[in-house]
Amino acid sequence: MPYTIPRSDSVVISGSRNGLLAGGSPSRWRQLAEVDIRCILYVEVLLTRLAIGSLRYAEVSGQEALAGIVISHTAHLLSVLILYELTLAVFPRVAWKKRSKTALLAATLHIISPAGIFLSAPYAESSFSLLNFAGFYLYAYGSTEPPKRSRLLQDCFVMSSGAIFGIATTFRGNGLFSGLILVWDAITSIIKILQQIEVGLSLRSLVVVSASGVLMACIALVPQYLAYIEYCWTATEQGRPWCAAWIPSIYAYVQKKYW
Repeated sequence: MPYTIPRSDSVVISGSRNGLLAGGSPSRWRQLAEVDIRCILYVEVLLTRLAIGSLRYAEVSGQEALAGIVISHTAHLLSVLILYELTLAVFPRVAWKKRSKTALLAATLHIISPAGIFLSAPYAESSFSLLNFAGFYLYAYGSTEPPKRSRLLQDCFVMSSGAIFGIATTFRGNGLFSGLILVWDAITSIIKILQQIEVGLSLRSLVVVSASGVLMACIALVPQYLAYIEYCWTATEQGRPWCAAWIPSIYAYVQKKYW
C-alpha cells in the first residue's frame, strides 16, 4: 500500500497489508510511519488550519501567533516519536513484539491526550513535553544495566539528561519534579556505598547524578536570576513585592497573583 498523505480533511489511520494491523513484524520506524506519524500529521494539519482560520477571523496579523502554532505542533510531533523510543528503552528485557505494542499505545495515547488543546496551541506545554521526554530518554540510555556502551558515554547521557531537565523547567516550573529520579539514584548509590556494594561504581554513579542534578538546578535558576537582576537589583523604582521575600521567586509570585 503506498504511503501517500491524503487531504487534511480526511483523517484516515491505516496499516499496510504486511504491517502492524496484519500482525507482521515491521521495524519500529515503519510502525511509526504507518500509524503514529500519519495520524499526528493529519490531525495537526487540521488543527493548524483551524488555528490559522481563527487568527484570520479574529483579525490577528502578528507573526508571533503563527510561529507559536508551528513550533507547538512540531514539538508535539517530536515528543510523540521520543515517547515511543523512550518506552522501548524502559523495557529492554521485554519481548520486541510486546515492547513495540506498548510503545505504540503510549505514543497514540499522547496524541489523543486530554491536554491536546494545550499541546497544539501557542503555549509552552508541547515544548515542555518534548524536552521532558528527551531528558528521560537520555537518562534511560545512560542508566542501562548491564551497560551496552562505554561507561563514559553513559555518564554523558546522564549529565545531558540533567541539562535537558533544566531547560524544560524554564518552560514549566513543575519540571523540577523530573529531578526526583536523580535524587532517587543518588540515595540508592549512597545506600550501596554504606553497604559496601560495588563501591567504585556506586561512587561514580553518585558523582554523576549529583553533577547532573546541580546542572539541572543551575539552568532552572537562570530565569529567576535574570528576573531578580531586572526587577530587584537594578530597578530604579521600588522593587516588586516578591523581591523582599525569603526566597525571592518571580515564578511563585506570578502564580499566586495572576494564575
